[in-house]
Amino acid sequence: MGILIDEFHRKRLLPRNRKNTNEWNRQNLRYVERWLGYVEAEYRLQEIRQLRQKHYDAFVSFLADSGLSPETIRKYALAAKKFVRTSRLPIRINPESAKKRKVNNRLERIRKILVDYGIEGDRLERMSQDLNWL
Repeated sequence: MGILIDEFHRKRLLPRNRKNTNEWNRQNLRYVERWLGYVEAEYRLQEIRQLRQKHYDAFVSFLADSGLSPETIRKYALAAKKFVRTSRLPIRINPESAKKRKVNNRLERIRKILVDYGIEGDRLERMSQDLNWL
């Protein structure tokens, strides 16, 4: 284990959710540990209080590049949000941005299919706008 993960466990910085199962708590613990491991390896941080917005943003980009689904990235964000709140870190986390990414990915795939079927120009733009309203 790394320095950040040791500090995280020592200070118990992820609150337990009494309404949900232990599996939920273990999963959130793994998500935060993965984030801390990534930050420690990439940025060589020594203390949790050194975490900043750029570290979170880089981790989310790393997850997206790894091919994880937007819903999985959202779960990582929810766990990170609880950790950030407990640790009182100056990081803003919006788990719902993963949902937007999912919709945008879906719209981009639909747009590509329409182009493959020969729909282009103004017609493609009108259809794209109609899809954005759904």
